[in-house]
Amino acid sequence: MRKRSPVFLIICSLYAMGCLNKTSEQTAATPPQPATLADLHLFLAKPVYRPDEPIPLNMKIKTGKFDLLVPYATVEGTGAFTELVVKNALGKIVEPTHPITSPSRIKVLPQGSRRIRCIQGIDLKAGSAKKAALEDLRTYYNLEPGDYTLQVLMEMEIYREIFASKPQQIIDLEREHASVQSTTQMSPDAKRQAISYIQSEIEYFERKQAAKSKEIYLPVNALRGSKELASNAAVLTIQ
Repeated sequence: MRKRSPVFLIICSLYAMGCLNKTSEQTAATPPQPATLADLHLFLAKPVYRPDEPIPLNMKIKTGKFDLLVPYATVEGTGAFTELVVKNALGKIVEPTHPITSPSRIKVLPQGSRRIRCIQGIDLKAGSAKKAALEDLRTYYNLEPGDYTLQVLMEMEIYREIFASKPQQIIDLEREHASVQSTTQMSPDAKRQAISYIQSEIEYFERKQAAKSKEIYLPVNALRGSKELASNAAVLTIQ
């Protein structure tokens, strides 16, 4: 009987153990990457400024695949820059002379017999972009001539729902609507007419309320969670 060569036997053993399985070795699946919640892009109008020149700072906030209900103050005006980090050429953090603060926008709103604590919010649609601006960096930092890097860190809170405040007229009409639907003292035709009229009244007051205020509020107890975000590092030179 013809003897098998040692090399042949080794190859057979490797196949048996799956070591030479091409489908497993060559087509290993790449794990899916998590969806980006939002990207922060920090930028200056120009890279070099004079010692006495205002330094406006801008940031673009671009959302990913999901709509986001977030606090208005987090992404609007100076509120977007509360966690700005400024470092000098040696990598040392430069402390602000005046902290950048975010205004509190807590508001207590009526909801039937209860009162709900809310925060002013904004609905950032998926794939949209919003700009925030700091009018002058020198308002908050005393910067000597030299090179600096600027980066924004942000803890973006995400909420589940918008506070739905109803005027008393709508609450009363909804009660009347339920009462008419459950009554047995009206003919079917009269009930349909009454329900149609009440529904038209409800829609009228809903349109009136929507036109009255474009602000939205988020119930404080509807906080879903938060996500830490970091912008790119923008380079600043003061001559």
